[in-house]
Amino acid sequence: MLNILLILLPVFILSVNFILIKQSFLLNFNGDKHQKFVTKKEIPLSGGFFLFAYLVIFFIDHPIIIFATSFFLIGLLSDIKKINSAVIRLILQISCLYFFINLSNLALQNTGVDFFDALLENNFFNQLFVLFCILIIINGTNFIDGLNTNVLGYYIILSAFLYYIEKDYFIQNLPYWNYWIIILIILFIFNLFNSLFLGDSGSYLLGFIYGFILVDFYNFNHTSISSLYIILLSWYPCYEILFSIIRKFRFNRSPVKPDTKHLHQFIYILFKTKFKLKEYNANILSAILINFCNFIIINFASLNISNTKYQLVLILISISFYTLLYLFLFKKIILKN
Repeated sequence: MLNILLILLPVFILSVNFILIKQSFLLNFNGDKHQKFVTKKEIPLSGGFFLFAYLVIFFIDHPIIIFATSFFLIGLLSDIKKINSAVIRLILQISCLYFFINLSNLALQNTGVDFFDALLENNFFNQLFVLFCILIIINGTNFIDGLNTNVLGYYIILSAFLYYIEKDYFIQNLPYWNYWIIILIILFIFNLFNSLFLGDSGSYLLGFIYGFILVDFYNFNHTSISSLYIILLSWYPCYEILFSIIRKFRFNRSPVKPDTKHLHQFIYILFKTKFKLKEYNANILSAILINFCNFIIINFASLNISNTKYQLVLILISISFYTLLYLFLFKKIILKN
């Protein structure tokens, strides 16, 4: 079956993308400022469709498919410009997450922090906290989707480490996880060569799936891994959005409106202007650098997954490095101009 998947999926992707381009449907809409960091060509926003197709084929009987469909559709309506308001999208996401958490009885187990665990004993607080965490991951994923392979590369790294740490979780709960990783790699290759983008549908779907998995994975292993290890696994998209919100408030800008002042965009500008690289080369090199840094961070974190103090130090190092690098590039690129 694996060989068939490797052969048929690329053919299927090429066929669907060909139809989308011919019909001028679900293509990237050039004109938004943040899109100039990727390409000026018309590229199908079809990545989310192929991820959703996988879920339908392999997990049609899993309760998560209903809510995965909801997040896919919210992103799809955003991609085709039927829901332009970020506030409306946020309200829809919160509503879907609320019903998902309640119907699935998703709750966070003991974190090892006595004060916080006492709060988690309150069911409403527990649900609210889980909702907040998954919501941050969903929108953080969309925030970092500004360079080719940035998101897919990040989640491939995450998937590999999760599988390496605890195969039994995936054998019992997600038996087709190996196929999922292969699909991510295939989409990564197509994204690398500007043949498809994830779109909001793909970003929202990935964020929702991994938000759920990280909570469920922790509950499955909460006696053997630190809760901060899970936080570190998701630190990049989470800190990206939290830092962006603070930054936008600081400059009296709406936190829900997209802009071109994210870290990955500054790195792109640096490669393009300082090193005189072409747009595509600067794009790919920026994503490679970011994913390499995330690989190093997650690799170090995975060496001692049960040590909370160790994980805390790595988290502080990661966000400090991000913040200092951002401030340096902000001064160099924005204030200089």
